[in-house]
Amino acid sequence: KAERKSAYAEVVTFVDTTDWMPRQVDLFDSQGEHIKRMTFRNVVREGEVLIPVVIVMENRKRGTRTEARVDTYELNLPAADLPDAIFTTEFIEGDE
Repeated sequence: KAERKSAYAEVVTFVDTTDWMPRQVDLFDSQGEHIKRMTFRNVVREGEVLIPVVIVMENRKRGTRTEARVDTYELNLPAADLPDAIFTTEFIEGDE
């Protein structure tokens, strides 16, 4: 297999040791500059499953941020109930 290269030289993940859920990921470039931060907020528990309902990605270089919110979710669906189309780039980007 070809080696996959990351756009980031270093990735530092902060994990909550009470539930082992990542809470923050800091991304650094090859010069060691802290360029991005992803934060997992408002984590809810559904049985044994932890769900971050707010994920924020901050681009520290550009001074911008993107926030993703989960409004609804379903857990433990059978694979047969998941149509292949939802795993395409077009679906994810909303072009379908």
